[in-house]
Amino acid sequence: RRFYSFVSETHEREDYDFVRKWFDDYTQPKKNVVIERFKFNSRKQQEGEEFQSFYAAVQELALTCGYDEEHATMTHTECMVRDVLLLGLRDKDLQERLFRVPDLNLAKTVELCKAAEMGRRQANVVNNTSTADKEVLVIRSKTLGRGVSTGSDTAVYNCLKCGYRHEKAKCPAFGKQCSSCGGMNHFRVGCRQKSRGSGSAFRPKADGDEHKRKIHQLKDE
Repeated sequence: RRFYSFVSETHEREDYDFVRKWFDDYTQPKKNVVIERFKFNSRKQQEGEEFQSFYAAVQELALTCGYDEEHATMTHTECMVRDVLLLGLRDKDLQERLFRVPDLNLAKTVELCKAAEMGRRQANVVNNTSTADKEVLVIRSKTLGRGVSTGSDTAVYNCLKCGYRHEKAKCPAFGKQCSSCGGMNHFRVGCRQKSRGSGSAFRPKADGDEHKRKIHQLKDE
């Protein structure tokens, strides 16, 4: 791989160590120290891995952690606290968001973590309130339903308008015209008006009425 127009504007360009470091910075992307330290602190010896291999891997990871560099806004202790907080976070989504924050210091870490926790608490309060409201509505609807639907609605009784037994509001005579008086909503059997030539209201005859009438006729004869 070749690089052209690689020109330094400083007078130290002939110093090998400076040029090597400058070249590395120029050709390699900037390391995210937070992520590099997370990798370093998370490194565990793998199953079947020899100690020498594990030791070499840890040394290599440590080179990109910047532990030898002085931090402009944090002490070494603050850096360690920040790293432990990031490593121990249970909220992996928050952890991922923090990794994307450039130059993340301890103060910013604490601020973002507290804000995320407060947001979760408020969301839980809203969700619990919404759930409680729904439960109240369900209870109210059940109570109202019991109040509207009573046993009398399904009770069967003898209807004087049609002569049959049926439930409330299910009379077959509803909307029908009486063949005796011409009135509505009742049959002839339930007509309350007096029939012509009779002093009593028409009513349905039982099965035994006709038999009794014939017996009286025979006696009279």
